Amino acid sequence: LMVSFVHAQAILLTGIIALFFSDSLATIVGVSYGRHKLPYNKSKSAEGALAFWASASIIAFPLIGAYSFLIGSILAIVESVSGPRTVDDNISIAIAVIAIYAVILLA
Repeated sequence: LMVSFVHAQAILLTGIIALFFSDSLATIVGVSYGRHKLPYNKSKSAEGALAFWASASIIAFPLIGAYSFLIGSILAIVESVSGPRTVDDNISIAIAVIAIYAVILLA
């Protein structure tokens, strides 16, 4: 139980990092260098999505190890799907982190 609690805290911290740092970095990189629009969301770029994934995965690695790349991928997909006509990415990232947390606790 204690291991689950510590692991869950690390995942929640990963979500907070993704909201503050990775989402901001994705915006900066996407606006500055984004030349390849995502086919399913023209308001987002592949460069921004890659910046989100890389930063979230690298920052989370010390907290959750190899799972950081999987969680970074899930959060990058969630962030890239959100757009002006969908749920705000800040809300969708938080919901995704809670869902990942629930799956890990139930596993």
